[in-house]
Amino acid sequence: MKKKNLQNDNGITVCDSIVMSVKQKRVNLRRIEAVVIAVIGYVSTIMAFVNMFDFKFSHKAFVLSAIIFSAIYILLSLAGKKAMWIVAATLIAGMAISYKMINTFVLGYKYTYNVIYRAAMYKDIDYYKFLQPESEESSVTALFILGAWILAVVIYVFTVYHPNSLPPLLVTFPLIETGLYNGMEISIFWGMLLVAYWLAVFAMTAIDMGEYSGGNGGFVRRENIFFPKRQMKLKVTEKCGLYIIMIVIAVTGISSFVLDMIAYERSDKINQKRIEIRDAVNSFSVDDFAGSISELTSAFGFTFKVQSHKLGNVDRLKYKDTTDLIVTLDYEYNGAIYLKEYTGSVYNNNQWNILPDSDYKDDIFNDFEKYSTYPQDFAYKLSPYLSSYSFDSISSEYTIWINSRLRKNRSFAPYGTDSIGILEYDFDNNVTSKSENDFSYKFVKVHAEDIADKLDELSSLEKGSHNINSFNDDRTWKAQLENYLNEKGLSDENGNFTVNNELFHAYKTEVVFTQLIESDYREFVYNNYLQIPDTDDIDEVRREFADILDSAHGSDNQSQIALLTAIRDKVSSMTEYSLNPGRTPATRDFVNYFLLENHKGYCTHYATSGVLLARMAGIPARYATGYVIVGDDFNESTQNPDGSYTITLKDNRSHAWIEVYLDGYGWVPFEFTAGYSNQTIDTTPATTTTSATTESTETTTVEYTEETQTTTRRNRVTTTTVVGTDIAEYETTVITVTTVAEVTEIAQKSTPKAVKYIICTVIAITLGALLIYLRRTLILYIRKKHLNNGSRKSRMKYMYSYTEKLLKYLKIKQEDMQYTEFAVYVEEELGGIYFRPNEFSEFMDTALKSAFSEYPPENDELKKSLDFTTEFAKEIYIRSDTAHKIYLKIILIII
Repeated sequence: MKKKNLQNDNGITVCDSIVMSVKQKRVNLRRIEAVVIAVIGYVSTIMAFVNMFDFKFSHKAFVLSAIIFSAIYILLSLAGKKAMWIVAATLIAGMAISYKMINTFVLGYKYTYNVIYRAAMYKDIDYYKFLQPESEESSVTALFILGAWILAVVIYVFTVYHPNSLPPLLVTFPLIETGLYNGMEISIFWGMLLVAYWLAVFAMTAIDMGEYSGGNGGFVRRENIFFPKRQMKLKVTEKCGLYIIMIVIAVTGISSFVLDMIAYERSDKINQKRIEIRDAVNSFSVDDFAGSISELTSAFGFTFKVQSHKLGNVDRLKYKDTTDLIVTLDYEYNGAIYLKEYTGSVYNNNQWNILPDSDYKDDIFNDFEKYSTYPQDFAYKLSPYLSSYSFDSISSEYTIWINSRLRKNRSFAPYGTDSIGILEYDFDNNVTSKSENDFSYKFVKVHAEDIADKLDELSSLEKGSHNINSFNDDRTWKAQLENYLNEKGLSDENGNFTVNNELFHAYKTEVVFTQLIESDYREFVYNNYLQIPDTDDIDEVRREFADILDSAHGSDNQSQIALLTAIRDKVSSMTEYSLNPGRTPATRDFVNYFLLENHKGYCTHYATSGVLLARMAGIPARYATGYVIVGDDFNESTQNPDGSYTITLKDNRSHAWIEVYLDGYGWVPFEFTAGYSNQTIDTTPATTTTSATTESTETTTVEYTEETQTTTRRNRVTTTTVVGTDIAEYETTVITVTTVAEVTEIAQKSTPKAVKYIICTVIAITLGALLIYLRRTLILYIRKKHLNNGSRKSRMKYMYSYTEKLLKYLKIKQEDMQYTEFAVYVEEELGGIYFRPNEFSEFMDTALKSAFSEYPPENDELKKSLDFTTEFAKEIYIRSDTAHKIYLKIILIII
């Protein structure tokens, strides 16, 4: 080969070459090899899909159609470009025929989807109802023939005529994923053969690209050298594809043989993981976007847990069996310990929220902060008062250590904590020790029933007038009590005030003060924690419980606890505890749907209902979530050698309960969930009829009575028919009776939602937001590092550079001006607006000193310059409108 190089003035070399060619001595089998690859892909796709499900269709008609379609499109693909107009014509004709048979194809889809639905979800339930069995085979066959035609067009054209890996992948992968997505097992042989086809087509596409792509004349560039393309008449891309298929088949065969020899059983973890992903996608809700993303990422194995207090947006409660908290107590606790994390105060639009900030501007919260006494402290401070008359169990102190395996910003605390100077308070809601993942508290026992009895007993004692000077225990508390009495006008000029005689004579000043401030807080409680939505759905719930609510007598604490117990018992009698209650319809109220129609739910349903029913009864109540420890957790397996107890709380111990306000004491937890008690709970409740259909054979004695019952409520029809007159011992198969409402609920729960079609968009948006966040975080980190680290000169230089960017945003540029001129110009334009007059001039002086002097700026000068730069940036941001604020923070990231 002879080569001549020509180089122009730009340094680009053009290499000419003479190519020697010889006469082809062997047959070109490329097209035949491509046909073999295409046939493998076509057959493996069909067989992999059909073998995953038990479809009812005419196999002969389908196979014959597949053969005919294969023959037609193989010939057209081999004919090349001149036959592509015929392919286009067949597509137009096929679409016209499909349009005329659209009803048949739709019916076939319904039958097909029912088969997939039964196999993946519930074996005895169809998604599409009232289909005629006699039409199934013909309509499914027609649909499958349509599918075989589409597959033939795409696979043969884009494998034989114009190799391209994307179109075949787009039509074959969804068919296989339909089964894999729903946890179905795919045939190893056909599945691996299909994977081999994908790899072969990809190899054909990739190998055919590059230097000789296109097969026409022209040039190929290699750096600054251009080579003329050579006309390759004999390519090996199809042969490489066949080699890949053979390698994959060989590896699969050898692997299967080895696994059979060692009797390996495939784990169900992969199928289970796919089911979890499917459930997460089906449960996706725009209303609860953050919670849905949390479920979805968790299904893929990432940790992105987000708490959401949106109610009824998921169809079931799923546990991962992960350890969330490890709790250690100094000794055994007889009862339930509620570790609270969140307090919900306002119920609206099927969601719990905290009170608005405006409500927390009440004067009582200024008193809490001023006197360092909060509602969270009431239980501990008043425990000596309640422990009188041999009621020592209330004042018993415990110490608890909590190690959290959850996010750092999640904290947990028991009720009745001791305020010992290391606690942080969230208004009147929550309390936490100042830590990220480890929390420790001293606390007293808080049990609603016991406290209510003691409060009523002590409230009956006589009150009298006493003098503040009679206290001599703690001067600090005495001063606070005196100041509080004077501020509220509760004492006369001599320092006398009215208080319970027993309380005054027997207890500390701190206890007396706590009871007085609790009395003031009580007004805030009754003004804010009795609110319920004014809707027809809530009114319907009230009417349902009118028999209990209207019969309530007495306002003392014992009467209120008795009333709550009666309400709880009625709720338990009309509902069933279930982890699979189904979603609450978007148009329905969460509590109304749970109590009056669905009758199935878990702790969230019971706690939310309990709060609203308590408020209807005039009892202040709130919604609380966290974790619960019960008496059964204290046993030999959890006891340590020193007598303490270490208890591991799994995710199934996360819980929701109600807390009620007891006058004279404060907030206490009250269990409302069916099956929960102070001593034991059942974390594995029985599965309801919507979760699965279980078949079992058993021997039992049944009394038959002839009866037919029909109940109608909001389009919900339940029909139960039992026929017979004999009492007999017999063997039978237990059959789940499913109502129309339950069928509808199951359909709603498991039907692919529209979100399946936008999930990619959602994930893309999420990833985009994450990238934006990471970019901003990185830039801010670098800026902070340069502003606060390094030599004083380098820091000053970076400050000036950053200030220039801020000025540039305000369209202030130095251009040809001297530094002193520029300082005067900036002062004239911005002084007194974005910064104080002469402040920029001082900043410029320091910058010039740093740049042109051999001495670096002093620390106080550096600090002053940094303050100027920081405040200048803040002022720019404050004076910008919303759009420009976003631009500053997200695009420019100069703020």
